[in-house]
Amino acid sequence: MRLYVAGKYGRRAELQLVAERLRGIGVEVTSRWLEGSSGVGVHDHAPPMDCALEDLQDIDRSDGLLLFTELPDAGYMTGGRHFEAGYAYGRGLRLWLVGPAENVFYHRPDVQRFKTVDDWLEQHPRPRGPA
Repeated sequence: MRLYVAGKYGRRAELQLVAERLRGIGVEVTSRWLEGSSGVGVHDHAPPMDCALEDLQDIDRSDGLLLFTELPDAGYMTGGRHFEAGYAYGRGLRLWLVGPAENVFYHRPDVQRFKTVDDWLEQHPRPRGPA
């Protein structure tokens, strides 16, 4: 299984640990933004268009998107993860949510929601063979 992990850039360190756990059970994580391996990323001073294109390419290489959402907050949030989720959904990929449903689209019956990544892992058996 190949998964794109989406979430707020400010949670990157936490989501890197999630990606590590997923890789440990044989999941291929396609989210290059987590590792910064391409040198592309908002905080790496790359042009935003390059960041967006890289993220969409990574979603295209995945079988589904694991989205980490946020509690309502008065602070500024860019919301790129919502665009990524919509893009993946529009391409017919599976969409799983970890956290609260931040908007009406996350209440669709074909979008599965989980409170924690551990809850998601309990529902998804480990892949067999190569990811």
